[in-house]
Amino acid sequence: MPKPPHKTYLDFLRKSFGQHDVVLKHESPQGGREVSVYVFRNFPEPGMITGVTYGLSLEAAPGEEAGQPRRELMISVESTDTLWAWNAAFFAAEFRGQRGFLKGEMFFADEPLASDTRMDGLLVYAPNILPADQARVRTPQGVIQFTQLYPIYRSELVVYERYGLPALWNHPGFEIYNPKREPVVI
Repeated sequence: MPKPPHKTYLDFLRKSFGQHDVVLKHESPQGGREVSVYVFRNFPEPGMITGVTYGLSLEAAPGEEAGQPRRELMISVESTDTLWAWNAAFFAAEFRGQRGFLKGEMFFADEPLASDTRMDGLLVYAPNILPADQARVRTPQGVIQFTQLYPIYRSELVVYERYGLPALWNHPGFEIYNPKREPVVI
């Protein structure tokens, strides 16, 4: 008898991140199962918090063809505020089935995302905390591919639109884990 999908997923999380400290959830406004985020303290380094969602992959993204990997999200920040991880669940639940969570997509809030920052947005990009060949898991329902969320400022959207994602991503001031960095200006 095959393992239930959540068991396979939890085994993957334990192997990749260790034991989670807490699970936070956000209900989906469109109905269906809530999105959970497993919170790992001091991963990948001491003083950091990492969140990994489960629930985004339960519904197909727009334009997704049968058999394509489904998405789940990761976020890692130099912080102890679990609100960073909860934001991953929030955006996944709010936009599940409406957006693809593909490289380069951005999500913004009307206020700062956590108590230790002025940042109000998240950029979807390739995972940085896991090697590319380990950023996917096969479950009985299919393959789940991870993308990672990186904190940004709404004002950095101007840099992104004018100069492109590589200019923003490769800028020396774009410290991907630092929620207290200054906005990138070119």
